Amino acid sequence: MISVVIPAYNEEKYIGKCLQSLMEQEVMPDEIIVVNNNSTDGTEEIVKKFPVILLTEKKKGIIPARRKAFDAAKGTIIVRTDADTIVPPDWIKKITKHFEDRKLV
Repeated sequence: MISVVIPAYNEEKYIGKCLQSLMEQEVMPDEIIVVNNNSTDGTEEIVKKFPVILLTEKKKGIIPARRKAFDAAKGTIIVRTDADTIVPPDWIKKITKHFEDRKLV
């Protein structure tokens, strides 16, 4: 099971494209967790348009936001990306293959 973790703070310009790239994966992750870290823009509203888990972390900073997502993740493999990143369509597929081939532990 693969969980994708995305901390987000004021990412309304980018988060939609990031999530769309995750929706277009050749191999879908089992869950996508976005942690809204006190955004004051439209980040949360954009995230709500996607079939993802949306969490809120009031303590500001990447570490508390990431920890909140890691604690909630159910996957045996947890991957993280930034909210302003567009991942390639084979991203999850390649990660899965590396683990299956025992190239990563």
